Amino acid sequence: MRDQELVRDTVHELTEIYGEDRVVVEPFVEGKLSFRPDIAVLDEQLDEFYVVVECSTVISEHREREDLKELRRLMDHSGAPYGALVSESFEYVFKLVPGEEGEQVEREIAGFPRDNGQERRALESAEEVRMKFWRLADYFRGKMGRDIEIHLYHSLFRKLAAERHNYNLDIDTLSEKDLKELDQLIEEEYPPFKSQGRALDVEFQEQVLNTFYGIDLDKTPPKVAEAFVELEEQEKTRSQTTPIWLGEALLDLSEIGEGDLVLDPAAGYGNILRQASARGADAHGVEINIDAVNSAIFLNELFGSDVSYTAGDYLKLSQIDHSLPAEFDQVFIDPPFNLHYEKPDGTPARNGDEKFVLDSLERLKPGGRLTVILPIGKLYKRRSSDFRETLRSEYRIESLIEVNAPVYDHTGVSTVILKIANEPSSPSDKISYGIVDSDDDPEQKIPEVVDDIRLGKADTLELSRLEGRSYLPSEIIQMDETSRKLQQRYAEVREIQDVAEEIRGGTKKPDQVFEEDSDHRLPYVNIRDIQQEKYSEFVDVSDNIVRADETDVLVSATGSKIHIHHPEEEIAPSSMWAVVRFRTEEEALVYAHFLDTELSRKQLESMQGGATIQHIPIRRLRELLVPEFSEAEIQDKAESIRKRLDKITDLEQEQEQLQDDLEGLFGGD
Repeated sequence: MRDQELVRDTVHELTEIYGEDRVVVEPFVEGKLSFRPDIAVLDEQLDEFYVVVECSTVISEHREREDLKELRRLMDHSGAPYGALVSESFEYVFKLVPGEEGEQVEREIAGFPRDNGQERRALESAEEVRMKFWRLADYFRGKMGRDIEIHLYHSLFRKLAAERHNYNLDIDTLSEKDLKELDQLIEEEYPPFKSQGRALDVEFQEQVLNTFYGIDLDKTPPKVAEAFVELEEQEKTRSQTTPIWLGEALLDLSEIGEGDLVLDPAAGYGNILRQASARGADAHGVEINIDAVNSAIFLNELFGSDVSYTAGDYLKLSQIDHSLPAEFDQVFIDPPFNLHYEKPDGTPARNGDEKFVLDSLERLKPGGRLTVILPIGKLYKRRSSDFRETLRSEYRIESLIEVNAPVYDHTGVSTVILKIANEPSSPSDKISYGIVDSDDDPEQKIPEVVDDIRLGKADTLELSRLEGRSYLPSEIIQMDETSRKLQQRYAEVREIQDVAEEIRGGTKKPDQVFEEDSDHRLPYVNIRDIQQEKYSEFVDVSDNIVRADETDVLVSATGSKIHIHHPEEEIAPSSMWAVVRFRTEEEALVYAHFLDTELSRKQLESMQGGATIQHIPIRRLRELLVPEFSEAEIQDKAESIRKRLDKITDLEQEQEQLQDDLEGLFGGD
């Protein structure tokens, strides 16, 4: 809809309410030629402004803020008691009332001000919800910390409870006593809600009541209620909230059924559980963060969802904890990544997300399913090998989705979605899989992959292919392709760890480095130094540094681009390099040039991981497939490589001379 059409429709609506004589398009404000509202409604005497209206088809945070700012100026200069911002999806009508210390405070009314007896209305759209939130965030920016959406949920819960229980929550007389009484009412009726007292509670509550004046929250449509959930995602807070679209995809993958007993042990704001409940499941959640619990209970009421919550640390709950059913049909987990937890003996341990999975698998009924999203490193990192082995040997991995595109706004971590059944596995089990590439849109691609898995259209891997190795489908596929091509070209193919003498990391930068070389120093070499063909730092020779020379090949272990370097002199490679050591200079020369081939580079690229900085773990590098050459082949290839390198040098010199000759044609030196 264009702005002209919106203005025309709004004029029609206002004319039906007030009559044709009172509605004026683009009137002048006397003495203020620059101030012209899109539409104005005059009072009954036709000599004063009653409502000034701005129409906007552009929905954006910045545009709406500017429109509201303009409206306030129009109201101030025109004297109109009411202002309205009208878009395609909502009408926001308000008046300015005096607040403390004389400032102007907005108070919304239920619609264009025909009379004072109008019914409270439902929120019109997601855009209206976002606009109200932006206004509150603007007003309190700098006055309170992050997580403004948590304050909003709590304040709206008070409003909701007051209206349901006919509690007179008056903006002008609001006090701490009102808030305490309402919080006590909520705690009694909606366990396990627990009020968290905060500074600015009264002031914030006043502004929320102003902002949502005339709104009946019990009338909120489900699609509009989703906008409240998305506020947390937009604020990019510290918590890891499951996006609504991702929750839907996880539920589709699980093929949840009517009446299924469902658990989310890291429930957060309850997005997955509300969606499961809407599909007929009996939903139960556990959450340690009381603010998240409180927010989830409010959102459950807003959506009208029947979800049971337990406040507490799931990792410390007894298996026979009577606050939860003993067994579940389905478990869904989007656990906090890289969570640490405390063992029973008091010692800290890593991999709390793994414990979430393993403890939850024990709560499944025989044949029950667990669907979980985890950092992708769980599929290949050494410290997760025991976790992978447990999943492979004691349960049945039904499907696996490798997601190389970030699904959360606040982190670039690649992830994996696993569906695991509580039943015995067999080496011949087929695992359905899909791959979401880094340049895919995960919101579009993941549901497509889920559909392929459900319909039996997805590719499969035999469980036996995962034993003792990376579980990444992309890497397994790349290794298969590389192995096939290598075996077609070479008689023997091995992992590079079986061919090299040693593979290790470089040297972490010492506390002291020097800008000048000397007899007892070595160049400290980063990737940049190789690119610039110039050494800028030197380190003292000691037993603490890794040294590399002509018998070594350097492979970049850090960075998105793969670099291969064969040193011509002794150096101290930085920790950005992996050092592959061979028996002879000829062997290093041959493998340096093999590692620089497209076939090898594709393998190395498939081994890269990391959220923000790509890197190749040394353990994975050791599994790189290479041809095994005989001693005679090494000598022959080394001689051929040197001849070609010499020819390249000669050609470069000849090119340089020809370039000089060209300049000489025009009088150059």
